[in-house]
Amino acid sequence: MFLRVYYILALCFLSQVLARKQKVISLTSQNWRDVLEGEWMIKFYAPWCPACRSMADDYKKFADWSDDLNMKVAEVDINEETGLSGRFIVTALPTIYHAKDGQFRRYVGQRDSNSLHVYIEEELWKGTDAVAWYRHPDSIPMMLMSYLFQTSMVIKVFHETLTEEYGFTTTTAYVIFGLVTVVTGLFLGLVLVVVIECVVPQRPRDDNKKIIESTESSENLDESEEEEGVDSAQSSPGSARHKKDASSASEDEEPGSQLSTLVGSQSPQNWEKTIGAEEDDSEDNVNCSDDQEAKEKGQGELRRRKVDKSEVTK
Repeated sequence: MFLRVYYILALCFLSQVLARKQKVISLTSQNWRDVLEGEWMIKFYAPWCPACRSMADDYKKFADWSDDLNMKVAEVDINEETGLSGRFIVTALPTIYHAKDGQFRRYVGQRDSNSLHVYIEEELWKGTDAVAWYRHPDSIPMMLMSYLFQTSMVIKVFHETLTEEYGFTTTTAYVIFGLVTVVTGLFLGLVLVVVIECVVPQRPRDDNKKIIESTESSENLDESEEEEGVDSAQSSPGSARHKKDASSASEDEEPGSQLSTLVGSQSPQNWEKTIGAEEDDSEDNVNCSDDQEAKEKGQGELRRRKVDKSEVTK
């Protein structure tokens, strides 16, 4: 009977210890999205960090109040989860974040259990602005940042392997890193070009077509201009002779023939106008000749009268 009571008490104690340990949830790259719902306090730490070790007990005491505060307490080991440290851009240790319904705020207060308890109970987190959208751990920039942190960790492990296990110097390790980087970049560029050529085949650009058409048209234009120049050069002597013959023929022709050609080239209405104008000109010429004759007769009579007067006076 006594042994049964002892076993029951031991089991209760162990269950309480295990429950206390389980109140601090360990976040990984597989379950970190659980913090997007509800209220959380998340601590980023490293086992080798003295400040992280000093606040470990206070953080566990604060976790004991998680049920009363209706929240969850979690922690992340950055040595094991480099990608998560990149998502939250952890640059100092320990770093504590408060999460409430997908909004994240960095905790900058005291790190003891009482300060953390007051921060949650009195909702002091409302006085702190949430991180911007591009700093949100679930955004695309932070996802790329997590890949960058993971790559840097891989390079670090590779460097330690070269220097510690294989005995290479630091300079040799850097040279190897440079060669590997160049070769990897060339290979990825070649793969990218092949993929683009397969997915999107190259087509002739419209600009090239326009250039070809413009050059062809300019060549055709130059050829046509050369042909016209040759034809004009060949036809110029003949045309000059033709004009000269035409002018001489027009001089040799009689007025009647010129009149007939003029009649043939003009319409009836224009011909009537032309005839009327010529008649008016002829009438004006006749009147002018009559007036001139009259003037000459008057001058002759005056001369005669003067002569007669001179004779009388004598």
